[in-house]
Amino acid sequence: MATDSSNSSIFSLGSSLQNYNPITSFFRSSMGQVGFINVNEMQSDDPDQEQRIVNGVASYGKQLGRVVEALQAVCEHLEPLNPGGWALAEREAVKNFLRLAEEMAAFKSRNQPVTQGTIDELVAALRSLREQDRVSYERVQQGLRAD
Repeated sequence: MATDSSNSSIFSLGSSLQNYNPITSFFRSSMGQVGFINVNEMQSDDPDQEQRIVNGVASYGKQLGRVVEALQAVCEHLEPLNPGGWALAEREAVKNFLRLAEEMAAFKSRNQPVTQGTIDELVAALRSLREQDRVSYERVQQGLRAD
């Protein structure tokens, strides 16, 4: 840890300690990486800027998700399955990527957090079901009571 010579106290809050976190610092020094990705461990040309992007703009997961969505859109508008234009390995790579993108989307849709908005949508759907199909509504109601 860097300190200036005028105040060598560990508790000084100089600019050298601006991003110091004693807990992650301890774990990093004693056990290696903490978390999935540590910017300072990534050999980034500008780890401070990269950390600010991750903290202030988008996490690595969000960045990766956006890249996957964009590349998926591009791949779906290509004609890569034209046997004369692409090598077999290239066609398989595109198919595998699109399959991965679909699996990621399916996983995300199955694992969405419950919010007031989703609860409101569920209540509206149940009310609609009650009006349109009373038998199905009662079956759902019994199923909910059984749990």
